[in-house]
Amino acid sequence: WDLRTNIYCLGVGASSCGKVHSRRCIKDLCASAGIADQILGGDEVTSDTAIAAALKERHSCLFQWDEIGHMIASMKDKYSSGHRKTIVPMLMKLYSSANTVYLGKECATTERQDITQPNLCVYGTTVPETLWKGLTTDEIRDGFLGRMLLFLSRDDDPEVEDSNSRAGQPPRHFIDKIVWLWQYAPDAPAGTPDVQRQTGIFQITIPTTTEAQERFLSFRRQVRERRKAATADNDATSFLWGRAEENARKVALIISAMDAMTMESAAITLHHADYACRLVTALLSDFSDAVGENIADSKVELTIRKIHNWVKETGADGLPRRVLSNRLRNPRERNEAIDDLIKEGEIFEVIV
Repeated sequence: WDLRTNIYCLGVGASSCGKVHSRRCIKDLCASAGIADQILGGDEVTSDTAIAAALKERHSCLFQWDEIGHMIASMKDKYSSGHRKTIVPMLMKLYSSANTVYLGKECATTERQDITQPNLCVYGTTVPETLWKGLTTDEIRDGFLGRMLLFLSRDDDPEVEDSNSRAGQPPRHFIDKIVWLWQYAPDAPAGTPDVQRQTGIFQITIPTTTEAQERFLSFRRQVRERRKAATADNDATSFLWGRAEENARKVALIISAMDAMTMESAAITLHHADYACRLVTALLSDFSDAVGENIADSKVELTIRKIHNWVKETGADGLPRRVLSNRLRNPRERNEAIDDLIKEGEIFEVIV
């Protein structure tokens, strides 16, 4: 597959559910390993040019962005800065350029910035309301969100875990592993010219065992059936599953490297493949369900969808109108949506 370890992750959870803590842990780990200034990008970016400059300087770069939902929403906001609208298209290009050369913009006043095998990773966090508000099915279909590993929090008020460990001090074995991975440099292939040997970027190939490959192929068949069913229903979530196998193989690649005692002994085993496939399946299933409940092409369609889902969740007990009145304050929109659902036979009303 010629894949690299560049991944895009999106953490979605309510305010105060712990999103800041996860980003801080990564910063502490990088700082303890002495690589923070070499690998961490800025907390904000202004344009695609800024991303290219960061990658040109660092080559491997991790961006951690809070409230990434606002950035995604700015893609379609007609009042948003033109520079901000270039960020997401740039991320899409870089995702697919990790195993080749990204050819930079041709500018009249500056030299083009080409980047060989750019390794960009993103961990963005946002609250669900901001993310869903900025999305329509068009954003689902364009492929950007299909590149994302989206982690939806199931607990908006998690229990606080007390610890005796010092804040900002990750476990020593984590630090040692990160330092080892960062300093590891594969040898150039035999016969490589001296100049290229000094300046080139080389890889090792981590093999996949036969059992792991069979697990990936089984996963591929499952994904194809899922996409086929969604496409038949004209369901936009079919586009979310387009890169499922690719993301699963990337996850397996990463954890196999973390498990290896030496890079030369690394291999993607059935354990790695199974974990990665189950993880991606769980994340995409949650994401697909959330899309069905929260994303529509118009406000009216979204209101209809919300009411239908709320009524469906209550089962045989039904949902009192007063509950809908509390959740949807606009009486005209609420009543029109209820009438449409009744006419279509999706719900029925009982007078008690």
